[in-house]
Parts: sequence; C-alpha cells; structure tokens
Amino acid sequence: AEGLEAAAAGFRQAAAQVLSAVQQHALACVREEEEAMAALMAKAVATQSARIDLRLSQLDQLCAAVRSQRSSLEHDRHVLFAERLSLERRKIIATEQLKAQFQ
Repeated sequence: AEGLEAAAAGFRQAAAQVLSAVQQHALACVREEEEAMAALMAKAVATQSARIDLRLSQLDQLCAAVRSQRSSLEHDRHVLFAERLSLERRKIIATEQLKAQFQ
C-alpha cells in the first residue's frame, strides 16, 4: 500500500510538472501571439498613416495647381481687358479721323 501511495504521489508530481510545463508553453505562445498582433497593428497603422500623408500631399499639389490656374486666369483677364480697352480707343480714334475727313 505504501508503494502504491508513493507511486500515486510520483504520478501526481509528474502530472503537475507536465501541466506546469504546458501552462508555461501556452503562456509563451500567448505572448508571442500578442507581440505578433501588436506588430501587425503597428504596421497597419503605419500603412494607413502613409496613405493619408500621400493623399494630403496630392491634395496640396492639387491646391497649388488650382492657385496657379486662378492666377493665370486673372492675368489673362487683365490682358483681355487691356486689349479691349486698346481696341475701343483705336475705334474711337478711327471714327474721329473719319469724321474729320468728311467735314
């Protein structure tokens, strides 16, 4: 009976050691999985941040192009106004010269 109890105690101790080893291994696996998930999340956030930065850069370029177009259109509008004014002056001068010739 004593030998049986000693054997049972030995089995319990061996089972406890196996369970402890399994628990340690499971905890290590959980830590590795958490680290891998954290790394994936960091990579996903970095990728999204890079995409947002790229879109902001493209938006800045688009705004600069619109400002340049607006400036060019404003310049063209002033040139057109000056040309119309010059044409009107030449028309007035030509009309006055014609009137002077017929008088």
